[in-house]
Amino acid sequence: MHTKITANQVSVMSLLAGIMGSILVIKMQPLNLFIASIFLLLHVILDFVDGEVARFRNNSTLTGKYLDDVNHSITVPILLFFISFGVFGVFENILVLFLGCIAAVCEPVGQNVHWGYPYRILYSEILSLIDKRNGDESKEILQHEMHVEEGSFKGEMAQLLIRLRTWVLRTSIIQKLYEKIWLENRIVNIVILVGFLSPILSSFQYPNLSAKLLSLIIIIYGINRPIVLL
Repeated sequence: MHTKITANQVSVMSLLAGIMGSILVIKMQPLNLFIASIFLLLHVILDFVDGEVARFRNNSTLTGKYLDDVNHSITVPILLFFISFGVFGVFENILVLFLGCIAAVCEPVGQNVHWGYPYRILYSEILSLIDKRNGDESKEILQHEMHVEEGSFKGEMAQLLIRLRTWVLRTSIIQKLYEKIWLENRIVNIVILVGFLSPILSSFQYPNLSAKLLSLIIIIYGINRPIVLL
């Protein structure tokens, strides 16, 4: 790979593309939605590429995984906010605005409830076991978890924790049910599809058809997200 761009830089570019696409959505015009879909598609592509770059360079780090999680945690809530405000500007429907804000708030909360807290509990339990056998080694892992060296004890334990987290979540029935109704990735893809079709939809006899489709997405997502948290 003849490039000096790192995986972390790709993650940052993905985040910026997602934010730019989300901002453009607020103007519910065919051209704006079309351009927004291009930025959101770039966001999705770069989000996939960053992991491939890290694997190709054999330089997967905890910082990169953290940036990847932050990318998902920020883009979708911002997208939901701007869609709901854009739809409100067209139809002045306070219900859609309310449901969109609820969905945007519940999105990062859901990630903490279903991913963050279980991982932290598992992380703490394993570190307590390490502490019993290796003294202060676990404290060093906590202090330097973002700067581990490949092949070191700390690096191996960090990778073990990540694999254990993935295994626990994949074997959890609740997590499997949660993933089936969780639209983190699908909602971005739906908005991309609506954005690319918006010039065609605008030629139909039904006015603001793209905005109506996005408002339907917000209603479904705004009802779904609080239920998932229960």
